[in-house]
Amino acid sequence: MLRFTTLALPAFCSLIPLLPAAETPPAPAPAQAAPAPEDAAATQEELKKNRSYQSGLASLQKNLASQAVIHFDKALKTKDLSDAAREQIILRLAEAYVRNDKAAEAIALYAALPDGKSPAYWSGLAFAKAGRYVEAEPLLASIPAEDPLYGAALQALAYVSRQAGDQDVLADTLQRMIALDDKELKTKAQLALAEQKLDNGDLKDVQPLLDAVLKAEETDKLAASLRPVATLLDIRKETALKNYDRAEKLCNELIDTKGNTDFIKDSAKLEKACIRISRAKNQPAPSAAADDADISDNNGAGEQTIRQFIDSTPNSTLLPEAFAILKANDAFALDPTMMAKLHEWEKSKNANLGPIARLHLAEQNYLRNNREDALALVRKGIEAAPRHAATQNLLLMGVQWLIYDGKVDEAKKLMDKSSMNTARALFQRGYIAYREGRYAEAEAAFSEARSLANDSQMAATTMNTALAALMDGHTTQADALAKAEKNDPELYARLQYQRAHFLSHYKQEDARKALESFIKTYDTQPAPSGTNGSATPEVKPPSPSIRHDVARAHMDLVQQLRSSSPRRARTYMERLDGMDTSDWDKNLIRRRALLRIALEEAQTQYPEAIAATRKALQEINDPEAAAALHLKLGDLLYRSERYGDALQSLTTFMESYPESPLRDAATFLAGKAAAKVNTSSSLAAAADLFRECVARRGNYAPAAAIERASIFKRMGKIQEALNELSDEFIATLKPGDKALALSTKADAWQTLAEKDPAALTKARDLCTQLLELTDLPLAWTFRGLAQRAQYAEKAGDTESALADYQQIMAHDPSALESAPRQHWYWYYLSGFSSIHLLEQQGNHIAALAIANALANTSGPRAQDAANLARRIRLENFIWDDSRTLLKERPATEEKQPAANPETNGETPIAEPVPDGQP
Repeated sequence: MLRFTTLALPAFCSLIPLLPAAETPPAPAPAQAAPAPEDAAATQEELKKNRSYQSGLASLQKNLASQAVIHFDKALKTKDLSDAAREQIILRLAEAYVRNDKAAEAIALYAALPDGKSPAYWSGLAFAKAGRYVEAEPLLASIPAEDPLYGAALQALAYVSRQAGDQDVLADTLQRMIALDDKELKTKAQLALAEQKLDNGDLKDVQPLLDAVLKAEETDKLAASLRPVATLLDIRKETALKNYDRAEKLCNELIDTKGNTDFIKDSAKLEKACIRISRAKNQPAPSAAADDADISDNNGAGEQTIRQFIDSTPNSTLLPEAFAILKANDAFALDPTMMAKLHEWEKSKNANLGPIARLHLAEQNYLRNNREDALALVRKGIEAAPRHAATQNLLLMGVQWLIYDGKVDEAKKLMDKSSMNTARALFQRGYIAYREGRYAEAEAAFSEARSLANDSQMAATTMNTALAALMDGHTTQADALAKAEKNDPELYARLQYQRAHFLSHYKQEDARKALESFIKTYDTQPAPSGTNGSATPEVKPPSPSIRHDVARAHMDLVQQLRSSSPRRARTYMERLDGMDTSDWDKNLIRRRALLRIALEEAQTQYPEAIAATRKALQEINDPEAAAALHLKLGDLLYRSERYGDALQSLTTFMESYPESPLRDAATFLAGKAAAKVNTSSSLAAAADLFRECVARRGNYAPAAAIERASIFKRMGKIQEALNELSDEFIATLKPGDKALALSTKADAWQTLAEKDPAALTKARDLCTQLLELTDLPLAWTFRGLAQRAQYAEKAGDTESALADYQQIMAHDPSALESAPRQHWYWYYLSGFSSIHLLEQQGNHIAALAIANALANTSGPRAQDAANLARRIRLENFIWDDSRTLLKERPATEEKQPAANPETNGETPIAEPVPDGQP
């Protein structure tokens, strides 16, 4: 049954008496010394002369809070105010704001005062009205029994503890109110305590509390005014006891009593509907002889009652509750006639019914994946009733739906149509700005939302404010937010982790220290030896959310250290493997499994990485993640040169996940593996796999067409290779793919040289086209020059070949701090090829000079070059000035790369990776 929180005390805050200003002076803080009498007298004299301040007091005494705000604000602008007078005016202005329900403005004023200056009652009431119950509760609870505001403070505390769900404080507060001499407060507290017991399913002692009103004398005016409320609670008690007939009879009495308010009558009608719903759910199973009509009379009777209520009272303040009951009982989802009625209500011209029905219809459409219809209703609501609360909620729901679907631009356009400045609206604006990279705007929006947030919103707004501040480079603001939340240990811990995580994400130098400090503070496991960290923790978690952040901090460290300090990374990985994962979500489990793989992969430990991938497949039950892991397994098998196993694994992937978005990648990699197997049947299979990639027209289609041409070339099908790499096709390619296509096509043309001498010219021209591409990476420049030089050499154009080789040798990789291995490959290939050509010409001096240049580098084949230089000297009797041979260089650990069998003995050309980068 739906709980009507408005029944027992319809508006708790309205029951707080607005005492005359003279009777509610702000009390000084207990710990603060009272001002000297002469100072207090001077301040009072100054305030007496301030006309605006006196006008504000007069307005407060007449309960004209909005007028009081104007007068006190004007008083605050008086020139030459003393500090003490200014403080008194601020206190009165804040009080006026509270009375005027402008809690955010009051809270801002109290925050600007020195510690201990804010009055507990009014500041607590401000937090209560702002929905910040956790902050309001201790302030209101601190007011002593002798304080004139004690009774009002208890009322506010009861409201706050009920809203915060603090049942113990609520029960204690209500008992204290019952003990008061004030009959009105005592009676209302008895009803509130009865409601609490009903909410908690505790029916014991409820009846005596209700009887204080229900059995009071007819002449008791207070009891008479509260009797309808007590009767509503009595109805709930009887329904809980399944005394449905009596409960329904009481509802009818309330509905038929002329003196009852519309609120009471409407509440009784909804309670009657809930009784019938409860009766239908709890009735015994029908017997075989039961009449179908009897069954249908019970089933759906409650929903029918609510339909009648909505049709007859569309302007009721309880209309949202009526729709909520239908939604809670799945009436719209399960009953087609109710869904049809919802469409009818949405089209109503009633200014209250239409917007509320539209909200629920849009939500039902979204749940049924009719997203366009749902968003159309959002736009219709904005045009038809932009100021209605239901429309504002609908707009924010629409923004949230678009964000969930990744349509941030559309969400922003929709949000721009709203002028709402609620915490929720500001939160959405901040989120959109954050997603668009406008971090300063996001921080400002989240910060403003935080000032308006209630308890349920506070953690999210604070967290997002800190994240936006970090992304905008404002680490000091993020730290200040964390310090401000020290009274909330869980939120404080989460902010500390987010700061450390941010640093690790951007690889800042102090990231490791921050992460290790967080782990040392919040982890219950013994820390690894040698870590940096803070002192022994004051906070001993661990709540599930903090334990999860501890796990994430370990994962951040593994990710950060896996390349720079693999041993330390393994230590944290071992600790992760020892953690209790019973309450981990699938994202944490998946990230740990992927980190195991990445840790081994970073050290090129492919057998271990393969084993980690197979273990991850056992741990992760997410089909999408499993598909990615199967593809990863194929990739690791390929990189460990187990090409047959890789082909088998990838073939299984394609059979198991035919509709996966990763199918193109798997098909392409399977083609590469089949090509590496290098049998006639595997080459044919590779060509078929690459053809499938091309036909699917995905991201891998261009590279697959180029690979297919390469396969045709290896199979001797040169014309098919050239057809695959037509000029029209090459013109459509991106620069990286275009370079690879031109290189492959040039190599295909040069194989026709024996039959067609012009083919070498065509091949050399294609290399020239490659070299003319803009923004060409250096490795591709080397490759193009080397290919053109080889073709020139084959054509007998030695001078052109030497010129191209010399262009490559002009880039000595020794000048680079960490030259890529491919740069060394092309450098040595050009050098040794040049030596070979010069020796053929008989130019041994020039050949020796190049050999000496190669020998004096720091690359992997310097020793080979030194040996070659020594041979040239010995064979041709070439001596240096000291008449001694060049000394042999000490042997290096690296060996000359093995010959590539795919080149058939020709000078090998490096094979590019799939993205076209050599």
